[in-house]
Amino acid sequence: MRKDVLGIRGAPWTVKGKEQPFTGTVPIFAAGSRENGTVPRLGTVTEKKSMSVKVSLHRTHRQFTNGLEVVEVRGETVGDCLDHLAQEYPGLGEALFEKKGKLKRHIEVFLNLESTYPQELAMPVKDGDEIHVAVMLAGG
Repeated sequence: MRKDVLGIRGAPWTVKGKEQPFTGTVPIFAAGSRENGTVPRLGTVTEKKSMSVKVSLHRTHRQFTNGLEVVEVRGETVGDCLDHLAQEYPGLGEALFEKKGKLKRHIEVFLNLESTYPQELAMPVKDGDEIHVAVMLAGG
């Protein structure tokens, strides 16, 4: 049987021709005729939902958000959230990221007031989390 029909947790499923990791409700199937390849479906597969997260920006980055200190974004990881933020506010991506997609060396990210280092962008988030973007300054 096809894994995308079975809906086994962790197995891929297909949405409009794009393969997606299965993360939703396991579908329930009724007994049906397998000779013609059809199995009646009683349940549904729910799509992956990204989390609503608040991002607090350092004063130097607020110029890109028209002065907003806190912006609400969606994502499953810190990196997803910051990517979403950069898409919504042009110029912010260049201020946060190097050309290779890594955070700039002077940018520090905190998730619920705890450093995300060394995982930084890969750190998972959940609904209601808060990300704080800080700029590390040095000098004398």
